[in-house]
Amino acid sequence: MTLGVVILDLDQSETTLRCLQSLSAGAVPPDVVVLVENGASRVSRTALKELDQSIDIVVLRPGRNLGCAGGRNLGLNYLSDNTDVSTFMILDNDTLVPPEFISTVQATPMDPMEVIAPVITDMNKETIWSAGGIVESDGTIEQLTTPPGSDVQSFTVDWSPGACLIFNQSTWDQVGEFDHWMKFFFSDIDWCLRVGRLGGDITIYRNLRIEHEGHLSLGGENSPARTRFWARNGTVFRLDTLEVPAIDSLGWVLSELQTSIRELGTGRFDHATSRIQGLAEGTRESLRRRRDSSEGYQ
Repeated sequence: MTLGVVILDLDQSETTLRCLQSLSAGAVPPDVVVLVENGASRVSRTALKELDQSIDIVVLRPGRNLGCAGGRNLGLNYLSDNTDVSTFMILDNDTLVPPEFISTVQATPMDPMEVIAPVITDMNKETIWSAGGIVESDGTIEQLTTPPGSDVQSFTVDWSPGACLIFNQSTWDQVGEFDHWMKFFFSDIDWCLRVGRLGGDITIYRNLRIEHEGHLSLGGENSPARTRFWARNGTVFRLDTLEVPAIDSLGWVLSELQTSIRELGTGRFDHATSRIQGLAEGTRESLRRRRDSSEGYQ
């Protein structure tokens, strides 16, 4: 198995360099690493040259922030069009991989249309941040923090975070790109569900482990920008990706509106405005997609 890794950087050069160093320090390095620099700053070229002695690093600078989904698409398409690697991996820059990680990945069997992912631990709290997730029929999303019993070495889930997903090139060719409109929230869940619809599985392996340290972009966990993306993408995810029943879709919209009313009541005007803006953008995009889909069948 030959392996190519895609890592994004958005003005977090020190964090990104730490991730690259963990890959370089491994017993077996990846065959190539594609670094997509979405932001204005650059990872130290001197540091990259030092790492280049142990891993082949290709740097792509799109000239603008393509978002998480767009940056991943750029890197993965580069691997597909310009390398001979058979296996692709996306890896968040705020993660660390243990020395044996790549060799363990290479020794892990992967069926056609299967995506494998690790158990992800919280770097600071030493607890499990993610063991995959499930999606309910009403659009409710749950990220699991407790794997099955210790005797279960692997298990399937509906989705796993884009912090680390591993799959064959043929899977990428069949499933297609991450939804670039989403840019951020829900694009990884959407992509995993598309794998499932094509008959594939998302499999978590207990012996694959990485550490994750949440370097939250877009201004932090409670920023207005993140609030807007949560509302806009959550709306499209439910109305378009899942096509949940109308009553459940209405429940999501009402819940977000109620939250915005509470935010107004506590003086968080920027958050309330961003949430309502996100709902409006998501509703318009969902209607556009349904119209385009309907016209496509005529």
